[in-house]
Amino acid sequence: MSKYALIIPSGGVGNRVGTDLPKQYNVVNGKTILYWTLAQFEGISDITQLIIPSDKSFETEIHDSIPKSFVNRL
Repeated sequence: MSKYALIIPSGGVGNRVGTDLPKQYNVVNGKTILYWTLAQFEGISDITQLIIPSDKSFETEIHDSIPKSFVNRL
């Protein structure tokens, strides 16, 4: 079975959105946009590594945005 790394760039600052947080950390329907992006890949069992390049100051937002079922298999 093949193993893959999923890379989701998350370093944008969201100037055009006009919010305090970059857009990937804004909440839509109770979850961040980053969460909804990652959730699209949950069913791919060959993903064994998750890489999210970002500004270190948003480490908590990133951690909180990773779907729990994803974390359990990485």
